[in-house]
Amino acid sequence: MTTTDTARLPDTTNNDRLVREFGATIHAAGHIATWLVAEFDYFLIASGVHYRDMEAMLKWRPDAHQLAPLMDPQADPDKRRPLKVASAQWDPPMPGVTLISLAKDLGWVTERGRQRKPPVGRRARARAAGADRDAAVRAARRERLGPQRCAELEALGAQLAEQLTTDECRFLADVLNVAAGRADGGLHS
Repeated sequence: MTTTDTARLPDTTNNDRLVREFGATIHAAGHIATWLVAEFDYFLIASGVHYRDMEAMLKWRPDAHQLAPLMDPQADPDKRRPLKVASAQWDPPMPGVTLISLAKDLGWVTERGRQRKPPVGRRARARAAGADRDAAVRAARRERLGPQRCAELEALGAQLAEQLTTDECRFLADVLNVAAGRADGGLHS
């Protein structure tokens, strides 16, 4: 693992402030550059921050989800340019250096030339998008089962729910979770 000079890491101790203020002209490694609001990762690249270092720094931070929108590859074009476009518009501090070459050297681009996902964990990205863990689990389950089976199970559930009280529905959910091998009661409290 490479090591980034920690003095060059951005101050992420106050992510709320960073989220409010990012997206302007910023001094990066002594060089002035303009970044759009969802180009924080480009700023990190221009600052010489290694991808793995940023990933390790954000991995266990409970507020990492606040940074996800600042590195959203799906952001609107008025908030984020493709890396090639940003690189072409970037005025490098040294001749012959491009944002793309820096991104490759610092691990922000894969061996195949594809840009990596933001160094914010999957759960943090989901939380930033508004999905909590339970909703993500339900969505994945729905996808695995497929639309037809989900419709059949929803009809069966509605039919049973008509015949049961709320406590009976919850009791039945407990019984089904135990039968499925999850004695903890599941997500239905």
